[in-house]
Order: sequence, then structure tokens, then C-alpha cells
Amino acid sequence: MDVWLALQRMSYPDKDAAWKHMKAVGHKQERRFPGYSFLPRGGLSSPYVRFLTDADLIFNATSSGNVDPEDFYMLHELAVELFRGRANLHSARIVSGGEELFDEDIHTADDMAQVCTFVRQGCDVATLTGSYRLPSGWHVPVDLTLQKGDKDMSKATRLDRILSNIEDLNFAKVVSRVRSLDQEGLAGG
Repeated sequence: MDVWLALQRMSYPDKDAAWKHMKAVGHKQERRFPGYSFLPRGGLSSPYVRFLTDADLIFNATSSGNVDPEDFYMLHELAVELFRGRANLHSARIVSGGEELFDEDIHTADDMAQVCTFVRQGCDVATLTGSYRLPSGWHVPVDLTLQKGDKDMSKATRLDRILSNIEDLNFAKVVSRVRSLDQEGLAGG
């Protein structure tokens, strides 16, 4: 069967409705993180992305420094709440100064303790990923992120990420990042 036909037949969730819902969730949860602002962005917001694949709830504090462990514990609490339990929290990614310290699945309390150790040692980006149930009943992967510093990625960093995404065969992310470069007028010579 044709993939397009299969997607039409299975009543795929409405991307725009999901985006509107996720923005409302992000703005509502922003109050939990004083000093951080919700950034409504990610693939779900892109007009070039036709189908819902995942969603991002990014909370940014423009001040430099590390994510406060107390803020991370609040992020973990939010993840457990939004994902309807610890069993639906799947992975974590911790970054400090552009260096990835942890990017793995989380299965046990020991795994989460390891993540917390990295956060206490200092990081400027902390992401928890889990399965979120949309009002339509569909489950979608959601990245909950706290980040400190500039909310926009530099051209050099974005190019490094593109190369990394190519190595990982994550071509959807490659296309998304290249489009971002082009939209910002950075892709041209």
C-alpha cells in the first residue's frame, strides 16, 4: 500500500491543531520556570513539515550560566506529569558549552540519578523526552528543554549540527536546519 494513502486512511492527527495545543501547554507551563521564557519553535511550527513527528517545549533564559538543579527537578516533575508517569519518560540529553555530556535512554531510577549528577556538575541545556498524549488520543514524542544563553544557534554551530545529523542519517533534521539557514539569509555565499 502507498504510504500516502495509508496516512490518509489512518486519520493522522491534525498538525496545526497539535501545534496550537502544544503552544498553549508551553505558555501555561512557563510560569513554573521563573526567568525562563517559552520559545514557540521546533519542527511542529514549520510550514515545511507536513506531518506531526514530534513536538518541542523549549524554555530559555537568556542569561548565561548553568541550568539550576532546582529548575531541572521542576522540569523532571513536569515531564512525569505531562507524560503521565515515569514509564513514559524515555530519554535525556545534557549539554554543557556545546559538549554533549549525556544523550541516552532512561529506564531506571539509577539512569535518572546519573542525569541529575550531570546537571549538578553544570550544563546549559537539559532535555527530557517522553511520550505525550494529545487530546485526539495520539501519542507524540515531546522534548522538554531548559536552556541558558542565546536562544538562537550560531551559523557555525548549526553547520556542525547539520554534519552530525547527516552522520546519524537524520535527514529530516538536516532539511529543517538547512531551511533555517536559508530563511535567515545565512546559506548564501
